[in-house]
Amino acid sequence: MTQEFSPEEIAALELALETGEIMRQPTEPQLDDQTFWYLPATGSSPGALLFHVRQEHAIDGVLAGEYVALRAALPVKTILARSLTPIGDHARQALGDWLEEHADRITMDPHMERMEQIEHLLNRLLPHVGIHAPAHIVDSGATLIDAGPLRLRLNGDEWLITRDDSAERHLDTLRFGVGLLNDILPFVGVHRPVQIEPIERTALLIGNVRATPSVQGWTVAVDPDLPEELDVALPEGAAFDWNDVLDAAIAARNDWRPSSYLQVVHVAVGIGTQSALDFISNYSDDQSPAHELAVQALAEALGRQDEWNTALMAGQKAPA
Repeated sequence: MTQEFSPEEIAALELALETGEIMRQPTEPQLDDQTFWYLPATGSSPGALLFHVRQEHAIDGVLAGEYVALRAALPVKTILARSLTPIGDHARQALGDWLEEHADRITMDPHMERMEQIEHLLNRLLPHVGIHAPAHIVDSGATLIDAGPLRLRLNGDEWLITRDDSAERHLDTLRFGVGLLNDILPFVGVHRPVQIEPIERTALLIGNVRATPSVQGWTVAVDPDLPEELDVALPEGAAFDWNDVLDAAIAARNDWRPSSYLQVVHVAVGIGTQSALDFISNYSDDQSPAHELAVQALAEALGRQDEWNTALMAGQKAPA
């Protein structure tokens, strides 16, 4: 009798197959008769896996660094039980062939299958009646489907359907706020883009500032859980860009002359945004860590940390 696997187990095997495709291949020499390579789960011992394989499956193999190289493919149940990742063409092909062969034997809970069919139908139908939010099952018992303003609850063999447009109105308010602020803020020196908070979609984010609408108005506060990022946007007609600032700061780090330090300030002034003024304020405080932290934050924002780290290690040039 063929063992049946749940959708969750099949999904885990498919994930292992995909992970094996993107992971780096073994650098150890490939042995002609030991071509099925497996990577144990993080924290697991390759030696323990090899011992288990020899004892339980009578498959011989060798240790190859963090991998185990075997003479034959492992049973699917072992890959599942030990969270193994197949590495290389032979091990991945063996698992891929098994998944293709057994696709029609996957078991699915009939109730869940029915709910997923309804979810799929709603996602095809509702856009034609003006509801574009995706329908999705929201509870572990699979009795409740949310689709934008619609909520469908399965009660026995009947559906209870309610509509609440407040969520859509709330989202419309956020969309309007994004458009309005992105038009206005550049005129007051703020060039960081405004966006709708991507997870809960209940507030606007401007950097680490959160603006939340309510019936009383807007609540605006700095979110301590969001890291403050340097705004490297440029206003129209800026005389310099932020790479020019970093170039000047790197040059000044390795030059003793005051003119080099002043050049950094001059370039930042040429950008003229609030972010540039904040940078100048911190960079000018050369008696505290804020001086170098300002440049470090800029280097990180531009993806040029290695250049700044090299400048720090080089030290300043002494006068001739």
